[in-house]
Amino acid sequence: MESRKPWEIHDALTSDKLCTVGSLLADIRRKALDIYDPDEGDGTWCNECTIYQRTLNILKRSTDNYPWLRVNDTGLYFVMFIGDIPVRYYKGQFDKPNKRSLTIRTDELIPHEQLCLLDPENFHWYWRIILETDENRMASRIGIAQFREGTEVMRNLWTFPQHAITNISLVTSEKREPTILAPPTISLKTKDTTDGKEVGNG
Repeated sequence: MESRKPWEIHDALTSDKLCTVGSLLADIRRKALDIYDPDEGDGTWCNECTIYQRTLNILKRSTDNYPWLRVNDTGLYFVMFIGDIPVRYYKGQFDKPNKRSLTIRTDELIPHEQLCLLDPENFHWYWRIILETDENRMASRIGIAQFREGTEVMRNLWTFPQHAITNISLVTSEKREPTILAPPTISLKTKDTTDGKEVGNG
């Protein structure tokens, strides 16, 4: 079967919206890894927990700027909605999906079934955003695909353009060098001997 683009299946899954989400995911990970310091005793597990918590909180905060984005948080996992489309996200490899993240939960199941009542072709297929990492655990590739319910079978994989991963930064870390000013000129007041008024000599 020929691969279809996400927006060809659901209008809400436009490339602009997906790239916005992808840039958020990549930037959150990059900033969390910037503070990771194994020499000071930091561990990978703790850092990944930080990345997950930041991802959840920043996505929830971002809904103020992106009205098409919504996040449903149960405490143990979260589902994001792009428009009305439920989408979950996991870190892993495109060809080796995270089995735990493929589990269909109630908060995803009900809206998905309502969405697909008149769309039997997609009824048993659920969306997952996949974030692959490099040797430094930075985001190297991000994609979105449909996974068949209860299986690791994937279809319609679309890989985000690289600029969605590398070019957008939430907060700049650049600092300018301080400007060195010349010392101020200081002078003493003197008296005008002609009329008795004090005047400055500077």
